[in-house]
Amino acid sequence: GAKGPVSHRAAIPAFHISLANGALPESQALDVRRAMFIERTTINSTLSVEDRYYIPLDKPNVMVHEMSLTAEAGAAPIRVHVEAKEAPTSPDLNLTKLRPMMGGPVRWQGSNLIGELGNQTTLAMIASNVPDEPPVVSPDKPVTLYFLTVIVTSLNSTQPLEDASRIYASAMEDKENLLSDHVAAWATRWEQGSLEVQGDLHLAQALNSSLYAIRSSIRADWPYGLSPGGLASNAYEGHTFWDQVRPCTLFAMLC
Repeated sequence: GAKGPVSHRAAIPAFHISLANGALPESQALDVRRAMFIERTTINSTLSVEDRYYIPLDKPNVMVHEMSLTAEAGAAPIRVHVEAKEAPTSPDLNLTKLRPMMGGPVRWQGSNLIGELGNQTTLAMIASNVPDEPPVVSPDKPVTLYFLTVIVTSLNSTQPLEDASRIYASAMEDKENLLSDHVAAWATRWEQGSLEVQGDLHLAQALNSSLYAIRSSIRADWPYGLSPGGLASNAYEGHTFWDQVRPCTLFAMLC
């Protein structure tokens, strides 16, 4: 770093969909059992909104934002307006916004500015846009909106944009089953091993949150070590150290 910029974990800008009225969430929670972040909001005492954010366990390139809208009993039909908030350009990436297809998602492609050992990683990002028509919610007709973000990089794809488009289309076709499949997969994961502590709530929370952070940062099909703090923090700027090398690789190095 003394001679110039060094490689580090790159920040990817978010394309976030939210209510247009600017109402702030009344409650927030990280559900480690189901591996999702939840926000709840009430609008004018007549409309309940629950935002759920999660990455399906079997679809690591996809982030799902479900917005469930429920009108209180006796309320008149409510037309809900949502808006997209695009974050500023990332200081770590060179991204180009592509022309969206008619009525389709928003697309970007680009690469990181500082490569590892001189090579650069290319990426493509596709995100759902706001609905063409504001949904109408009534007591007998709750509505769930689905907003997906798909990110594919050259680390595991030779055609990031094409693969991102394919993954996005497939996930949208199965959008109503994404949550149930994800919850079931994480239930199986917890059944395979968990820690239960009685009489010390603080210790129980620390153990289970740590186990959740580890499980959220590693995968059986991605054989790389995790940086200190995993994906839950930006400790050491995301670098992985020599003692996180796979045992077989480390053994070969020692021999």
